[in-house]
Amino acid sequence: TLDTGALVATNGVLRMTDAVSKLISDGATRFRSVAYNGSRLVAGAAASNNVFNSADPLATAPTLTAAAQFQRPSGGTAAVATTTLVAWAGTAVVASTIGNESAFSSSSDNGATFNDISQINTAITNILDIAVTPDGSKWYMVSNSGATDTSVWSKTGTTWVRLMSFVGAASPYTIRIAPQ
Repeated sequence: TLDTGALVATNGVLRMTDAVSKLISDGATRFRSVAYNGSRLVAGAAASNNVFNSADPLATAPTLTAAAQFQRPSGGTAAVATTTLVAWAGTAVVASTIGNESAFSSSSDNGATFNDISQINTAITNILDIAVTPDGSKWYMVSNSGATDTSVWSKTGTTWVRLMSFVGAASPYTIRIAPQ
């Protein structure tokens, strides 16, 4: 059952074997989407920007692990981004969300962490700080929307990705690179 609209005992990610269902999640989270690549399962939450993954979805007692708090697809912490859709794109997991600071995101570690590669409803009003590695191969930038949202970015070559965002926090963050 996916996102029945209310938190009830039947919500969650289920595996069907013949006519018998196997509950993979505890039913406390409504899911908007589920994707399975033949060995791993990922599920996108309906009411948040969280993604869950399972390395053992066919086990007797499967586990479901949430993406890292600051590395969820778009929105970071205090996210208002919702309706998380997930899919496998080769070996990568891709996700999209709806709402403030939402984005199209990609994960190279089976949905444990995400980088935003295409922003939706994101404003860069102020660039607060930029740091460059000594060899110039990587750049980091902190920006905010001028009012409520702050993002941390990384650039390698010609590609920028958002590493994380702080929704509701437009503080003047500073970024520094370790001396080594």
